[in-house]
Amino acid sequence: QAMRMQYQTVTVTLEAIRRDIAKRLRPSCADMPEEEFDKMVARIALIEWKHLNDSTPTSQMQSH
Repeated sequence: QAMRMQYQTVTVTLEAIRRDIAKRLRPSCADMPEEEFDKMVARIALIEWKHLNDSTPTSQMQSH
């Protein structure tokens, strides 16, 4: 149960990053098709999320 809750928190955090990036980039990418824009934003958000989590001590990381 605790692991599931932690996963949900991670998902929300990644989604929040994705929404923020999309909001800021959309005006500059107005001509980009929606599907292409969504893919780009998802990749950027994942990179940002991974970068933020690089500071997590290894002892606190969950093994998959």
